[in-house]
Amino acid sequence: MGPNQRVLAELVLQKGWLNREQIRACTKQAEARGGDDGFAEEALRAGLLTAAQCEELHHLQAQVLLDRRKAPRALAPAQPAQPTRAAQPAPALEAAPAVEPAPAASPACRPKTRTSMAALGAARKAPARDPQALAPSARMSAPPPAPHPVERTSTLAPLPPRAELAARGAEGPPLLERALKLAAQQTASDLHAHSGMPLVARQNGRLLAARAARLDPADMEVAVAQVTNDATWRVLDTLGQVDFALAIPGLGRFRANVYRQHRGMDAVFRLLPERAPTLKDLGLPDSLARLVDFRTGLVLCTGPSGSGKSTTLAALLDVIVQSRRDHVLTVEQPIEIVFSGGLATVTQREVGLHTSSFARALRAALREDPDVIAITELRDRETIGLALTAAETGHLVLGTLHTSSAVQTIARLVNAFPAEEQEQVRATLSESLRAVVSQRLVPRVDGNGRVVAHELLLVNTAIANMIREGREFQLGSLMQTGKAQGMVVLDDSLTQLLQAGVIDKAQARRFAESKERFR
Repeated sequence: MGPNQRVLAELVLQKGWLNREQIRACTKQAEARGGDDGFAEEALRAGLLTAAQCEELHHLQAQVLLDRRKAPRALAPAQPAQPTRAAQPAPALEAAPAVEPAPAASPACRPKTRTSMAALGAARKAPARDPQALAPSARMSAPPPAPHPVERTSTLAPLPPRAELAARGAEGPPLLERALKLAAQQTASDLHAHSGMPLVARQNGRLLAARAARLDPADMEVAVAQVTNDATWRVLDTLGQVDFALAIPGLGRFRANVYRQHRGMDAVFRLLPERAPTLKDLGLPDSLARLVDFRTGLVLCTGPSGSGKSTTLAALLDVIVQSRRDHVLTVEQPIEIVFSGGLATVTQREVGLHTSSFARALRAALREDPDVIAITELRDRETIGLALTAAETGHLVLGTLHTSSAVQTIARLVNAFPAEEQEQVRATLSESLRAVVSQRLVPRVDGNGRVVAHELLLVNTAIANMIREGREFQLGSLMQTGKAQGMVVLDDSLTQLLQAGVIDKAQARRFAESKERFR
């Protein structure tokens, strides 16, 4: 392994993304392939690293090598003149300058008054607030600024300095803050601000555009600069996207994703509730509260993106916080709902601000004496493996996963691992998995919001055997016969909502597993 690859190995070990055995195996495989690829590219092919992680590693590697070249050489004692000067030995790997881990690149309030969507566009014409007044009114979770300026190593086109852009704003609240206020008044779930497009809000699952002028790309850069800090701006400048949480006093908290695209800069905001909702608030049966009675094992909330998985997870966590004297540890990106009060001791960690990755936080969690561990997203093989380990070692682990059904969740967990490990994963999963809640948000027939349709898989002896033997295709029939134990299939949930007059037949058929049932 050459010097450049040794630097890369040190960085990947610091971040906890690979261990030494995995690095050695990937290095051998890369050498067997030939060519110029290193172990990181081989790990990407094997699914051990994501493309974003590889990009970040190479950025950091370039920075380390640049710093080494600029480091002053130690002066040697005076020596007689020599015809040639001996080459200085390369610095040892352990002497590499410390690299601060950068955040991994990646992923509503209801006031009494309501405003039309056209008002969203009017927000663009209102004057912007001076950036000096931003600090007390908009606080966000973001990585702290680096103590010394870091030289740019990204191949992306550099952004202008944040302070320079923010200073261009006129008096008054920032554009995005005003737009978020109007979106909250409309009980929208998301606000989209795209360069070259009007403002767009998502209401009841539908995107509605404001009747206003399109956002100029230069205006979008100013608007984003006003609601970020220098550290967040540097991540956006280097990686092209950044996630953070924005809190506006008197208005609420928002999960933000800002990214660059061919027209300019875009931002998408998810409006977060001020407090954890109850299962009743979400329209879920109170029987789901029994899922938190487990003391060990794995409980998953699943569904497509935007189906309310994180909100259901927060509702289950709130039941624990209010009723159990336990240590609850959450790992989130970013922190969405801040838990306070109750009987439990709650520790909330944000990836990118308090830890470099989900995997590193989970490794540390096993030494932090938690009773309950909540993971907002099981996004890769390493995180899934650590979650299973935590569930095996006597912890209750709650998490979310992007899958379309409870049965598909089992397949997704198993297929995250290579074929030679899947048998062991099935055995572990059959013993650790306790329940899977899979849900959809279905528009109400009266147009007043959406309602949750869900299915519930409870792991009993028969289902555990099916998982161990790899017969996931039979789990659906077992869920049908397990209704007496509290299991629910999605089509039955849709049927109940249809019979109650909450949804219409067209929407039931749209979300159903068996379309023929709703013809």
